[in-house]
Amino acid sequence: MKRIAFLLSLAVAFGLSSCYESPEFINPVYHCECGEITLNGQPFELKMAEAVVWDSLQPLSRRYHLVADMRTEEEVTAHAPAHDFTVTLEFNNINQPVFYIPADGIANGMQEINHGDEFFPVRDYVATNAVITPTPALLGGPEAVAFEMVLKEVVNGSVVGFEIPFSGSFVATID
Repeated sequence: MKRIAFLLSLAVAFGLSSCYESPEFINPVYHCECGEITLNGQPFELKMAEAVVWDSLQPLSRRYHLVADMRTEEEVTAHAPAHDFTVTLEFNNINQPVFYIPADGIANGMQEINHGDEFFPVRDYVATNAVITPTPALLGGPEAVAFEMVLKEVVNGSVVGFEIPFSGSFVATID
């Protein structure tokens, strides 16, 4: 009797698992059409650009966060591990047409996050020299920002290595 129950349950399990046909998986591609960056002469489209008014008492305070996919189209199609470049810029007040790093003390940080690199999966960078030109959306809506920077890598809290040219432009929405 136990043998019949076992065979019957096995047949039911096999029958249920063999009848299901799932739709073809389509890998989502994130692309915001909100700008691009050029890092060391190589262009990358942004897959995200966000702007946050981070100080409720200062409506012109901004924190921008950008993410660019550094993989080639072939790597994306082949589902290669993620390889992103992220940018964070923080302004107390974007009340002037041009900002300079280091003179204006703009908080900034960049990271290259490469899940395919087992030795250096995360590399940190900082702008040592930059010109940033925001076009504030005073009443909300799209806000454009362009920049040209010189980056250096940060290792154990120290700025090291060669200068890396970095530029770009993006549009983020202020709600």
